[in-house]
Amino acid sequence: MRPLGVPHVVRPGTTVEGMCPHCGAPNPPGNEVCQYCRGPLPLPAPVEPPSSVPAPWTSSPEEMELQESDSWIYANRLPVSAAVTIVLGILLLVGAGAIHQQTQNFNSNCSHNPTCIPESDNSLEFTAAGLFCLAFGGILGLAAWVQFYRDTADE
Repeated sequence: MRPLGVPHVVRPGTTVEGMCPHCGAPNPPGNEVCQYCRGPLPLPAPVEPPSSVPAPWTSSPEEMELQESDSWIYANRLPVSAAVTIVLGILLLVGAGAIHQQTQNFNSNCSHNPTCIPESDNSLEFTAAGLFCLAFGGILGLAAWVQFYRDTADE
């Protein structure tokens, strides 16, 4: 029988950790008897330690080759970053030119139509972003060149 004021969470007779199998009331962990009906609570199952310790991870020859190829990418991150940034800057400048040209064409056709509203030229933002990418890519390229020069001078 469930005590008054205790919600019926589980069906009596089932075993759920922290729940009384007699009345279904929730109990805090570590209780040996139910705090509501004073019925005995089941003991938690003992935790068994693992039977064996796993072997340490070792690399196969294929994995070693993959790690060496990853180190090439790590060693050449500056030149690759410089090239990607410069290409992005060029694409932004090309896009800025296309946007400017399209806006000029639209506005020249719009001047003949009294109901047409001219568009503003938004190519300045693309131009600024493109120039920033070109400058940043140049700085990365210079840093890559300095790093390459230092590495070859040490050998």
